[in-house]
Amino acid sequence: MTMSLAAMTAALLGRLSPAPGALLQEAIDVTVILNALRALLPAPGKDPARPGT
Repeated sequence: MTMSLAAMTAALLGRLSPAPGALLQEAIDVTVILNALRALLPAPGKDPARPGT
């Protein structure tokens, strides 16, 4: 969220043109999605086939 706000502020101030800004936003989005997908992975040292262990 902070990275997106920083990029929007830079664009607002004219420091970031539209095409690089769009690419930066896509990179931020991919990073956030990959980070969120980590929640689907089992915790280290846990056996997903044996819940409660």
